[in-house]
Amino acid sequence: MKLNRTFSLSINLLFHSKLRTWLTILGIVIGIGCFVTIFALGNGMENFINERMSKLQIDLIQVTPGYSRAGAALRTPDGKQAPEIGIPFGGMSGTVVLEDKDVSALKSISGVKLVGKEITGNAEIYFAGESLTRRITGMSLEESLHLTTIELDSGRMLQQGDKYAVLIGDKIAEEYFSKEIPLNMIISINDKSFRVVGIMDNSMDVIMPLDTAYEILPDSKEGEYDVLLVKVENKDIVDDVVAQINSKLFLTRHVNEKTKNFTVTAMKDVAEVANQMTDAMLLFLTIMAVIALVVGGVGIANTMFTSVLERTKDIGIMKSIGAKNSDIFLIFILNSALFGLIGGAIGVTLGYFLHGVLWQMIIASSTLTFHGSAGFTIGVALQGILLAVGVSVISGLIPAYRASKLKPVQALRYE
Repeated sequence: MKLNRTFSLSINLLFHSKLRTWLTILGIVIGIGCFVTIFALGNGMENFINERMSKLQIDLIQVTPGYSRAGAALRTPDGKQAPEIGIPFGGMSGTVVLEDKDVSALKSISGVKLVGKEITGNAEIYFAGESLTRRITGMSLEESLHLTTIELDSGRMLQQGDKYAVLIGDKIAEEYFSKEIPLNMIISINDKSFRVVGIMDNSMDVIMPLDTAYEILPDSKEGEYDVLLVKVENKDIVDDVVAQINSKLFLTRHVNEKTKNFTVTAMKDVAEVANQMTDAMLLFLTIMAVIALVVGGVGIANTMFTSVLERTKDIGIMKSIGAKNSDIFLIFILNSALFGLIGGAIGVTLGYFLHGVLWQMIIASSTLTFHGSAGFTIGVALQGILLAVGVSVISGLIPAYRASKLKPVQALRYE
Protein backbone atom coordinates (compact mmCIF):
# COMPACT_ATOMS: atom_id res chain seq x y z
CA MET A 1 0.00 0.00 0.00
CA LYS A 2 1.37 3.39 -0.99
CA LEU A 3 2.36 5.76 1.77
CA ASN A 4 0.04 8.55 0.63
CA ARG A 5 -2.88 6.10 0.71
CA THR A 6 -1.86 4.95 4.18
CA PHE A 7 -1.68 8.55 5.37
CA SER A 8 -5.11 9.32 3.85
CA LEU A 9 -6.66 6.36 5.66
CA SER A 10 -5.05 7.51 8.94
CA ILE A 11 -6.64 10.94 8.54
CA ASN A 12 -10.03 9.40 7.76
CA LEU A 13 -9.68 7.23 10.87
CA LEU A 14 -8.85 10.33 12.90
CA PHE A 15 -12.17 11.96 12.07
CA HIS A 16 -14.29 8.82 12.04
CA SER A 17 -15.74 9.85 15.43
CA LYS A 18 -15.14 13.58 15.80
CA LEU A 19 -16.36 13.87 19.38
CA ARG A 20 -14.13 11.07 20.64
CA THR A 21 -11.22 12.37 18.56
CA TRP A 22 -11.40 15.85 20.05
CA LEU A 23 -11.88 14.51 23.56
CA THR A 24 -8.73 12.43 23.09
CA ILE A 25 -6.84 15.38 21.65
CA LEU A 26 -8.05 17.42 24.63
CA GLY A 27 -6.29 14.96 26.94
CA ILE A 28 -3.05 15.49 25.03
CA VAL A 29 -3.57 19.26 25.01
CA ILE A 30 -3.97 19.31 28.79
CA GLY A 31 -0.97 17.03 29.33
CA ILE A 32 1.36 18.94 27.00
CA GLY A 33 -0.01 22.29 28.18
CA CYS A 34 0.90 21.30 31.74
CA PHE A 35 4.29 20.03 30.62
CA VAL A 36 5.18 23.23 28.77
CA THR A 37 3.84 25.49 31.52
CA ILE A 38 5.62 23.57 34.27
CA PHE A 39 8.95 23.34 32.48
CA ALA A 40 8.87 26.93 31.24
CA LEU A 41 8.18 28.22 34.76
CA GLY A 42 10.71 25.78 36.21
CA ASN A 43 13.38 26.91 33.76
CA GLY A 44 12.53 30.53 34.45
CA MET A 45 12.83 30.07 38.20
CA GLU A 46 16.06 28.10 37.80
CA ASN A 47 17.53 30.84 35.60
CA PHE A 48 16.49 33.48 38.10
CA ILE A 49 17.92 31.58 41.08
CA ASN A 50 21.15 30.88 39.20
CA GLU A 51 21.41 34.56 38.31
CA ARG A 52 20.92 35.57 41.94
CA MET A 53 23.31 32.91 43.22
CA SER A 54 25.98 33.94 40.72
CA LYS A 55 26.01 37.35 42.37
CA LEU A 56 26.71 35.88 45.80
CA GLN A 57 30.29 36.33 46.86
CA ILE A 58 31.32 32.84 47.96
CA ASP A 59 34.23 34.29 49.92
CA LEU A 60 31.75 36.16 52.13
CA ILE A 61 30.51 35.12 55.58
CA GLN A 62 27.54 36.73 57.32
CA VAL A 63 27.24 37.00 61.10
CA THR A 64 23.87 37.93 62.59
CA PRO A 65 22.53 38.10 66.17
CA GLY A 66 20.13 35.40 67.29
CA TYR A 67 20.19 31.68 66.63
CA SER A 68 17.65 28.98 65.81
CA ARG A 69 18.44 25.39 66.66
CA ALA A 70 16.25 24.39 63.68
CA GLY A 71 19.16 25.15 61.38
CA ALA A 72 21.46 22.81 63.25
CA ALA A 73 19.10 19.90 62.63
CA LEU A 74 18.81 20.46 58.89
CA ARG A 75 20.92 18.42 56.49
CA THR A 76 21.49 18.82 52.80
CA PRO A 77 20.95 15.74 50.57
CA ASP A 78 24.70 15.01 50.61
CA GLY A 79 24.71 14.80 54.41
CA LYS A 80 26.27 18.20 55.14
CA GLN A 81 24.75 20.50 57.71
CA ALA A 82 22.58 23.15 56.12
CA PRO A 83 23.36 26.83 56.72
CA GLU A 84 22.26 28.00 60.15
CA ILE A 85 18.99 29.86 60.49
CA GLY A 86 19.51 33.19 62.20
CA ILE A 87 16.88 35.45 63.66
CA PRO A 88 16.90 38.19 61.05
CA PHE A 89 18.08 41.72 61.75
CA GLY A 90 17.95 41.28 65.51
CA GLY A 91 14.23 42.00 65.47
CA MET A 92 13.24 38.81 67.30
CA SER A 93 16.33 38.45 69.41
CA GLY A 94 15.40 40.93 72.08
CA THR A 95 18.52 42.60 73.48
CA VAL A 96 20.89 40.31 71.56
CA VAL A 97 23.03 42.43 69.26
CA LEU A 98 26.47 42.44 67.69
CA GLU A 99 28.94 44.93 69.13
CA ASP A 100 32.32 46.51 68.50
CA LYS A 101 34.00 43.80 70.59
CA ASP A 102 32.64 41.24 68.10
CA VAL A 103 34.03 43.29 65.22
CA SER A 104 37.45 43.35 66.87
CA ALA A 105 37.30 39.60 67.45
CA LEU A 106 36.49 38.96 63.80
CA LYS A 107 39.26 41.24 62.56
CA SER A 108 41.77 39.31 64.67
CA ILE A 109 41.06 36.01 62.89
CA SER A 110 43.66 34.76 60.45
CA GLY A 111 42.41 34.90 56.87
CA VAL A 112 39.86 37.70 57.44
CA LYS A 113 40.36 40.52 54.95
CA LEU A 114 37.52 42.93 55.80
CA VAL A 115 34.65 43.22 58.28
CA GLY A 116 31.66 45.34 57.26
CA LYS A 117 28.94 46.60 59.62
CA GLU A 118 25.25 47.06 58.92
CA ILE A 119 22.11 48.02 60.79
CA THR A 120 18.54 47.70 59.56
CA GLY A 121 15.11 48.94 60.53
CA ASN A 122 11.79 50.12 59.13
CA ALA A 123 11.33 53.73 58.10
CA GLU A 124 8.72 55.87 56.36
CA ILE A 125 9.63 57.13 52.90
CA TYR A 126 7.74 60.25 51.78
CA PHE A 127 7.57 61.48 48.21
CA ALA A 128 5.03 63.62 46.31
CA GLY A 129 2.54 63.52 49.19
CA GLU A 130 2.64 59.71 49.48
CA SER A 131 4.37 57.42 51.98
CA LEU A 132 5.81 53.92 51.96
CA THR A 133 7.18 51.85 54.84
CA ARG A 134 10.34 49.99 53.88
CA ARG A 135 13.32 48.35 55.52
CA ILE A 136 16.35 50.64 55.56
CA THR A 137 19.94 49.40 55.59
CA GLY A 138 22.78 51.49 56.97
CA MET A 139 26.25 50.41 55.78
CA SER A 140 29.75 51.28 56.92
CA LEU A 141 30.97 52.75 53.65
CA GLU A 142 34.67 52.01 54.04
CA GLU A 143 33.95 48.27 54.21
CA SER A 144 30.41 47.19 53.35
CA LEU A 145 30.32 48.63 49.85
CA HIS A 146 33.32 46.45 49.04
CA LEU A 147 31.53 43.38 50.41
CA THR A 148 28.14 43.53 48.72
CA THR A 149 27.13 43.09 45.10
CA ILE A 150 25.17 46.22 44.24
CA GLU A 151 24.28 46.81 40.61
CA LEU A 152 23.21 50.32 39.72
CA ASP A 153 20.64 51.08 37.07
CA SER A 154 21.71 54.73 37.16
CA GLY A 155 23.65 57.16 39.32
CA ARG A 156 26.62 56.39 41.55
CA MET A 157 27.55 54.45 44.68
CA LEU A 158 27.66 56.03 48.11
CA GLN A 159 30.99 57.68 48.79
CA GLN A 160 33.04 58.76 51.78
CA GLY A 161 31.68 62.08 52.98
CA ASP A 162 28.06 61.31 51.95
CA LYS A 163 25.71 62.15 54.80
CA TYR A 164 22.13 62.46 53.59
CA ALA A 165 22.57 60.51 50.38
CA VAL A 166 20.69 57.31 49.63
CA LEU A 167 20.47 54.43 47.14
CA ILE A 168 16.99 53.12 46.35
CA GLY A 169 15.79 50.06 44.44
CA ASP A 170 14.28 50.43 40.99
CA LYS A 171 10.93 49.04 42.14
CA ILE A 172 10.60 51.76 44.74
CA ALA A 173 11.67 54.39 42.24
CA GLU A 174 9.32 53.25 39.48
CA GLU A 175 6.32 51.42 40.93
CA TYR A 176 5.36 52.32 44.48
CA PHE A 177 4.56 56.00 44.05
CA SER A 178 2.21 57.60 41.56
CA LYS A 179 5.18 59.60 40.26
CA GLU A 180 8.52 58.03 39.40
CA ILE A 181 11.42 59.03 41.65
CA PRO A 182 14.16 60.32 39.34
CA LEU A 183 17.87 60.39 40.04
CA ASN A 184 19.02 63.30 42.28
CA MET A 185 15.48 63.83 43.57
CA ILE A 186 15.02 64.80 47.23
CA ILE A 187 12.92 62.37 49.26
CA SER A 188 12.09 62.29 52.96
CA ILE A 189 12.92 59.32 55.20
CA ASN A 190 11.66 59.55 58.79
CA ASP A 191 11.40 63.33 58.38
CA LYS A 192 14.98 63.72 57.12
CA SER A 193 15.66 64.90 53.58
CA PHE A 194 17.84 62.67 51.39
CA ARG A 195 19.15 63.00 47.86
CA VAL A 196 18.79 59.91 45.66
CA VAL A 197 22.32 59.47 44.27
CA GLY A 198 21.82 56.00 42.82
CA ILE A 199 19.02 53.67 41.71
CA MET A 200 19.76 49.98 42.18
CA ASP A 201 18.86 47.41 39.58
CA ASN A 202 16.61 44.46 40.52
CA SER A 203 16.03 45.72 44.06
CA MET A 204 13.57 47.04 46.61
CA ASP A 205 16.30 48.03 49.07
CA VAL A 206 17.09 51.40 50.56
CA ILE A 207 20.75 51.91 51.54
CA MET A 208 22.34 54.85 53.33
CA PRO A 209 25.53 55.54 55.31
CA LEU A 210 25.70 53.79 58.68
CA ASP A 211 26.13 57.00 60.71
CA THR A 212 23.04 58.51 59.09
CA ALA A 213 21.00 55.35 59.73
CA TYR A 214 21.80 55.67 63.43
CA GLU A 215 20.19 59.11 63.34
CA ILE A 216 16.90 58.12 61.73
CA LEU A 217 16.25 54.62 63.07
CA PRO A 218 14.79 55.09 66.56
CA ASP A 219 15.74 51.66 67.96
CA SER A 220 19.34 51.80 66.78
CA LYS A 221 22.30 52.50 69.03
CA GLU A 222 25.77 53.48 67.90
CA GLY A 223 28.21 50.61 68.28
CA GLU A 224 25.53 47.94 67.89
CA TYR A 225 24.98 46.08 64.60
CA ASP A 226 22.44 43.78 63.00
CA VAL A 227 24.79 42.24 60.45
CA LEU A 228 28.54 41.80 60.20
CA LEU A 229 29.93 40.87 56.79
CA VAL A 230 33.26 39.05 56.78
CA LYS A 231 35.35 38.80 53.62
CA VAL A 232 38.05 36.13 53.65
CA GLU A 233 41.31 36.28 51.75
CA ASN A 234 40.70 33.02 49.88
CA LYS A 235 37.45 31.15 49.18
CA ASP A 236 39.22 27.87 49.98
CA ILE A 237 39.53 28.81 53.66
CA VAL A 238 35.88 29.77 54.20
CA ASP A 239 35.06 26.65 56.26
CA ASP A 240 38.11 27.16 58.44
CA VAL A 241 37.24 30.83 59.04
CA VAL A 242 33.64 29.90 59.92
CA ALA A 243 34.98 27.54 62.59
CA GLN A 244 37.30 30.25 63.93
CA ILE A 245 34.47 32.79 64.02
CA ASN A 246 32.36 30.45 66.10
CA SER A 247 35.25 29.81 68.49
CA LYS A 248 36.11 33.51 68.84
CA LEU A 249 32.53 34.63 69.42
CA PHE A 250 31.94 31.87 71.95
CA LEU A 251 34.72 33.48 73.99
CA THR A 252 33.87 37.16 73.48
CA ARG A 253 30.13 36.65 74.00
CA HIS A 254 30.59 34.15 76.87
CA VAL A 255 28.27 31.54 75.33
CA ASN A 256 28.48 27.90 74.29
CA GLU A 257 26.61 25.61 71.90
CA LYS A 258 23.57 25.53 74.19
CA THR A 259 23.42 29.27 74.84
CA LYS A 260 24.60 30.39 71.39
CA ASN A 261 23.12 33.76 70.45
CA PHE A 262 24.60 34.42 67.03
CA THR A 263 24.50 32.84 63.57
CA VAL A 264 27.35 32.36 61.11
CA THR A 265 26.36 31.75 57.49
CA ALA A 266 28.79 31.15 54.63
CA MET A 267 27.40 32.38 51.34
CA LYS A 268 28.80 29.37 49.51
CA ASP A 269 26.59 27.12 51.64
CA VAL A 270 23.57 29.25 50.80
CA ALA A 271 24.36 28.80 47.10
CA GLU A 272 24.67 25.01 47.51
CA VAL A 273 21.34 24.73 49.33
CA ALA A 274 19.65 26.96 46.74
CA ASN A 275 20.89 24.70 43.94
CA GLN A 276 19.63 21.62 45.77
CA MET A 277 16.25 23.24 46.30
CA THR A 278 16.09 24.10 42.61
CA ASP A 279 16.87 20.49 41.67
CA ALA A 280 14.15 19.25 44.04
CA MET A 281 11.66 21.71 42.58
CA LEU A 282 12.42 20.61 39.01
CA LEU A 283 12.08 16.95 40.02
CA PHE A 284 8.65 17.62 41.52
CA LEU A 285 7.55 19.54 38.43
CA THR A 286 8.82 16.71 36.22
CA ILE A 287 6.76 14.17 38.15
CA MET A 288 3.64 16.34 37.80
CA ALA A 289 4.21 16.70 34.04
CA VAL A 290 4.73 12.93 33.63
CA ILE A 291 1.46 12.23 35.47
CA ALA A 292 -0.38 14.62 33.14
CA LEU A 293 1.15 12.93 30.09
CA VAL A 294 0.33 9.42 31.35
CA VAL A 295 -3.31 10.46 31.69
CA GLY A 296 -3.25 11.70 28.08
CA GLY A 297 -1.56 8.48 26.92
CA VAL A 298 -4.23 6.33 28.57
CA GLY A 299 -6.87 8.34 26.74
CA ILE A 300 -5.17 7.70 23.39
CA ALA A 301 -4.84 3.97 24.06
CA ASN A 302 -8.52 3.77 24.95
CA THR A 303 -9.51 5.63 21.79
CA MET A 304 -7.30 3.42 19.64
CA PHE A 305 -8.74 0.21 21.10
CA THR A 306 -12.24 1.54 20.40
CA SER A 307 -11.25 2.51 16.86
CA VAL A 308 -9.90 -0.98 16.19
CA LEU A 309 -13.18 -2.51 17.33
CA GLU A 310 -15.26 -0.09 15.27
CA ARG A 311 -13.15 -0.58 12.14
CA THR A 312 -12.73 -4.35 12.44
CA LYS A 313 -14.81 -5.03 9.29
CA ASP A 314 -12.92 -2.33 7.40
CA ILE A 315 -9.66 -4.00 8.41
CA GLY A 316 -11.01 -7.33 7.11
CA ILE A 317 -11.95 -5.74 3.79
CA MET A 318 -8.52 -4.09 3.39
CA LYS A 319 -6.77 -7.38 4.14
CA SER A 320 -9.00 -9.29 1.73
CA ILE A 321 -7.95 -6.97 -1.11
CA GLY A 322 -4.24 -7.28 -0.36
CA ALA A 323 -3.35 -5.03 2.57
CA LYS A 324 -0.46 -6.41 4.58
CA ASN A 325 -0.18 -6.57 8.37
CA SER A 326 2.46 -3.84 8.17
CA ASP A 327 0.04 -1.60 6.23
CA ILE A 328 -2.67 -1.95 8.90
CA PHE A 329 -0.11 -1.39 11.67
CA LEU A 330 1.21 1.73 9.95
CA ILE A 331 -2.31 3.16 9.48
CA PHE A 332 -3.07 2.98 13.19
CA ILE A 333 0.39 4.16 14.26
CA LEU A 334 0.10 7.19 11.96
CA ASN A 335 -3.33 7.80 13.44
CA SER A 336 -1.81 7.82 16.94
CA ALA A 337 0.98 10.13 15.78
CA LEU A 338 -1.58 12.56 14.35
CA PHE A 339 -3.32 12.64 17.73
CA GLY A 340 -0.02 13.61 19.30
CA LEU A 341 0.95 16.14 16.63
CA ILE A 342 -2.35 18.02 16.77
CA GLY A 343 -2.68 17.81 20.54
CA GLY A 344 0.98 18.70 21.02
CA ALA A 345 0.79 21.80 18.83
CA ILE A 346 -2.34 23.06 20.59
CA GLY A 347 -0.88 22.11 24.00
CA VAL A 348 2.35 24.02 23.34
CA THR A 349 0.34 27.09 22.35
CA LEU A 350 -1.79 26.76 25.49
CA GLY A 351 1.32 26.28 27.64
CA TYR A 352 2.95 29.37 26.13
CA PHE A 353 0.04 31.65 27.01
CA LEU A 354 -0.57 30.00 30.39
CA HIS A 355 3.07 30.26 31.46
CA GLY A 356 3.06 33.92 30.41
CA VAL A 357 0.06 34.67 32.63
CA LEU A 358 1.52 32.78 35.61
CA TRP A 359 4.93 34.40 35.16
CA GLN A 360 3.34 37.85 35.23
CA MET A 361 1.50 36.87 38.42
CA ILE A 362 4.83 35.80 39.97
CA ILE A 363 6.41 39.10 38.95
CA ALA A 364 3.49 41.10 40.35
CA SER A 365 3.59 39.33 43.72
CA SER A 366 7.38 39.35 44.08
CA THR A 367 9.49 41.88 45.95
CA LEU A 368 12.24 41.31 43.39
CA THR A 369 12.50 42.39 39.79
CA PHE A 370 12.43 39.44 37.40
CA HIS A 371 14.27 40.18 34.18
CA GLY A 372 13.17 38.74 30.87
CA SER A 373 10.49 36.11 30.52
CA ALA A 374 10.06 32.67 31.98
CA GLY A 375 11.98 29.77 30.51
CA PHE A 376 9.79 29.21 27.43
CA THR A 377 12.09 28.49 24.50
CA ILE A 378 11.87 26.89 21.08
CA GLY A 379 13.55 23.89 22.67
CA VAL A 380 10.76 23.52 25.24
CA ALA A 381 8.16 23.82 22.46
CA LEU A 382 9.86 21.16 20.31
CA GLN A 383 10.25 18.88 23.33
CA GLY A 384 6.54 19.28 24.03
CA ILE A 385 5.51 18.33 20.49
CA LEU A 386 7.98 15.43 20.24
CA LEU A 387 6.87 14.16 23.63
CA ALA A 388 3.23 14.34 22.58
CA VAL A 389 3.93 12.38 19.41
CA GLY A 390 6.12 9.89 21.27
CA VAL A 391 3.55 9.25 24.01
CA SER A 392 0.81 8.92 21.40
CA VAL A 393 2.77 6.44 19.30
CA ILE A 394 3.69 4.34 22.32
CA SER A 395 0.07 4.40 23.50
CA GLY A 396 -1.05 3.20 20.06
CA LEU A 397 1.44 0.34 19.69
CA ILE A 398 -0.66 -2.41 21.26
CA PRO A 399 -3.95 -1.42 19.53
CA ALA A 400 -2.12 -1.11 16.19
CA TYR A 401 -0.46 -4.50 16.67
CA ARG A 402 -3.77 -6.15 17.50
CA ALA A 403 -5.38 -4.54 14.45
CA SER A 404 -2.58 -5.81 12.19
CA LYS A 405 -2.98 -9.38 13.49
CA LEU A 406 -6.71 -9.65 12.85
CA LYS A 407 -7.62 -12.51 10.51
CA PRO A 408 -9.56 -11.33 7.44
CA VAL A 409 -12.33 -13.96 7.80
CA GLN A 410 -12.83 -13.24 11.53
CA ALA A 411 -12.77 -9.50 10.92
CA LEU A 412 -15.43 -9.71 8.19
CA ARG A 413 -17.71 -11.76 10.48
CA TYR A 414 -17.34 -9.27 13.37
CA GLU A 415 -20.63 -7.68 14.43
